[in-house]
Amino acid sequence: MFREIARVLRPCGRLVISDIVLDGPLPEARFQELHAYAECVSGALRREAHFALAGAAGLADVAVLRDVDQLAKLAESAPEEVRELQRHTGVQLNDVLGKVHSLTFRAPRPVR
Repeated sequence: MFREIARVLRPCGRLVISDIVLDGPLPEARFQELHAYAECVSGALRREAHFALAGAAGLADVAVLRDVDQLAKLAESAPEEVRELQRHTGVQLNDVLGKVHSLTFRAPRPVR
């Protein structure tokens, strides 16, 4: 995906992407949850892998524009849903806090 984006960008052009990234492994039970599929968590890449793919495609100087801990946000806005997920999966919130982020980043194509 990033290679094609880099190919069509003009020199000094840039892309901005919002995606779900992981900052650590999640318990397997979380991946089996239908909710995880709906949140794009089950297919999420680690942050380092995401940026490495962008770099390998020739995009440089990745800059994070927005970084939100999705599970902390969910716990704050919908505590009942979090309690139900914990009960259903057996995964405790502290086991996943800080690991699922909604990330928006920018990466320009350098002049060649």
